[in-house]
Amino acid sequence: MIYFIRDSTSAVKIGMVGSLARLHVRLEGLRCGSPHRLTVESVIDGDLAAEREWHSRYVASRLRGEWFGGVDVPLTTYDVTPFSEKDRRVP
Repeated sequence: MIYFIRDSTSAVKIGMVGSLARLHVRLEGLRCGSPHRLTVESVIDGDLAAEREWHSRYVASRLRGEWFGGVDVPLTTYDVTPFSEKDRRVP
């Protein structure tokens, strides 16, 4: 699965996970280390080769690592509602 996470500055992280459960873990890790609000905008089917194709598509817009600017996020294949910031539990 390939995910697209947008931060509050409109930068988009394009990454890959094996399952939606792993995406929850990945998102919490990213949120812990980011000063920006993060939102899962899309999750589509794809493997490592497909993720690399997405990275190549936006190579000129690479900000750092897997973060890109000016990304046209594809329509999601999976329900991303469970990943919304408002549903995040705060102790």
